[in-house]
Amino acid sequence: MSFHTPPPGVPHSSVGVLLIGLDISLVGYGAACLQAIYYFRRFRSDMLLIKLGVIFVWVLETVNTIFTAHTVAHYLILNGGKADVLSQPQPWTLPVQSSFNAILSCLMHALLGWRIWILSEMNKYPIIFIVLLSLGQLVCGFSVSIQGLGGFRTSSAIEYGRISVLAAFGMTAAGDMAVALCLCYYLHIRKTSNLASTSLLNKIIILTIHNGLLSSSIALFGFITILSIPMTWAAMASCFILGKAYFNTLLSTLNARKALRAQLEGREAGVGTNTIRRQLDEAAFREENRFELPGNKESRFLK
Repeated sequence: MSFHTPPPGVPHSSVGVLLIGLDISLVGYGAACLQAIYYFRRFRSDMLLIKLGVIFVWVLETVNTIFTAHTVAHYLILNGGKADVLSQPQPWTLPVQSSFNAILSCLMHALLGWRIWILSEMNKYPIIFIVLLSLGQLVCGFSVSIQGLGGFRTSSAIEYGRISVLAAFGMTAAGDMAVALCLCYYLHIRKTSNLASTSLLNKIIILTIHNGLLSSSIALFGFITILSIPMTWAAMASCFILGKAYFNTLLSTLNARKALRAQLEGREAGVGTNTIRRQLDEAAFREENRFELPGNKESRFLK
């Protein structure tokens, strides 16, 4: 399939989607920076390894954002979005972003996989499945970068690198959904008759679903666009956004711990949870302090 190009000097019909992808990625990067600042202010007692991991991801995604801006500037500013640029070698900053996204995805899967390992009581089978998907995504991501750094023209890179990009997006969507489903399953089976703990688990499940949907929906969008409209810039724009989704997911998962711990301890919980917890505590207190009144054989509760 050849890349359909308009006459020389005429902008390509779908080149504007690159600017949309850049704008959304910049908004995501700004939100992630705010979350990173919040993390370092609220979680100063975290392990050094976690802090170094957050710093590494922050630096990696900052470089990735610079590369995205350079790519968009190359096509839209330096060449005006004209079709002539499609016959020129693509900028090296474009294919490298695929490797960055793959690394961020593996780090995210490692964090959530560790939680699955604990919740599943060290069940190795879901972990093996997630590891295989993560490694497959990593291989596909680096394959796209290596192919892109081969000096191909933009049109040739989009046409011949289609299979690798399709596999990368497919592995990404499958891995994200597998992690979210495993977490939701193991959280669901831990529900009890305790209303307070069940309410807390429901909130964690909702947070897990939201985080999983954010990245998997972007990857699925890229997968579908390659199948339906392969010779456009839509998949490239989704690649710009995918890294920011992983960055925000990682930080939101870390930052949510304090609120969840506070609710579990009953310190900063809402009014409804406090009411339920108070009723349960009162019932337990009365059960523990049950006694028989003098001259009365019936059991009564201390009120």
